[in-house]
Amino acid sequence: MKERAELKLIVCLGKDGLIGDANPQGNGLLWHCQEELKHYRETTRGHITLFGKKTASVVPVEIMRKTREVVILEKNTDIDKILIDNKDTGKIVFVCGGLTIYKYFLENHHMDELLISKLKPSV
Repeated sequence: MKERAELKLIVCLGKDGLIGDANPQGNGLLWHCQEELKHYRETTRGHITLFGKKTASVVPVEIMRKTREVVILEKNTDIDKILIDNKDTGKIVFVCGGLTIYKYFLENHHMDELLISKLKPSV
């Protein structure tokens, strides 16, 4: 029996390694790439996604909730409880941003996998 659910970080890097827009409009991303959005949807569907409040305010959380569990992190969110409670569910917990959330998880949690994609220069 596992100790906790798998924990993976998923991110797409745009030009100059940027991951988002400091002053977001629309989907909060610096890009709109169908291939990348499809990869994200297919990878996270049926699993648990973790977002910081700022990122959650600009991504379509309600649409995402139709096919995956979305957790918007607060300072008092018990990450270990989420990981332990889902250890035998078959669900993967995905860290989905933003920058502060990525930094926190990389510094404080063991990541089972980093899923990093990079946009092609034409996007």
